[in-house]
Amino acid sequence: MTTGDIINTNDPRLERVRDAGKKILMWQGTADQLITAENGLEYYTRIAAHFAGGTPEFSVLQPWFRYFRASWRRALRRRAGATAGIRRACSSRW
Repeated sequence: MTTGDIINTNDPRLERVRDAGKKILMWQGTADQLITAENGLEYYTRIAAHFAGGTPEFSVLQPWFRYFRASWRRALRRRAGATAGIRRACSSRW
């Protein structure tokens, strides 16, 4: 089974992902013309609302789901810093 088998990017019900002990690191560039940054944030907000019982509460997602946004220009200029930030987010303590 792959993560693709248990995740639907329109469906906020990700209990199977969480309960399987998987983690999601959602990274989105703000310059994407097909998938806007607003769409990604709206999806993350819907997931936070689902897992908090109606009102978005992002802290309930932090143990297993992280969302990052960055413009490509900024990410390219600060590549070393961005890479270090992702490394920290994916550390074994996460």
